[in-house]
Amino acid sequence: FLKKWIADPASVKMPKGESLTELQDRAWRIVEHIISQGKNALVVSHNFTIAAILCRLRDISLSQFRSTCVDTASKTIVRIDNNLPTIELLNDRSFLFT
Repeated sequence: FLKKWIADPASVKMPKGESLTELQDRAWRIVEHIISQGKNALVVSHNFTIAAILCRLRDISLSQFRSTCVDTASKTIVRIDNNLPTIELLNDRSFLFT
């Protein structure tokens, strides 16, 4: 399991859990609902969930999800205008040290 996870995280399913693809699909349904409301929203979630959402927004493979992982308690700001996402701030932790 660990070798597969390191080599291609998108190809494995967590023991007694879900794959990154399943996680992304589940989370993306919520993101689509938020977008359809046309309002600002604060989304708080676990690292893998945020990474899976960011992969979809950046249109990159879940095999590359580690490039989108964010630190605990970090802040990422995404603006979506006309269904086009812009990541305005990624993995900011500066507010933790002031």
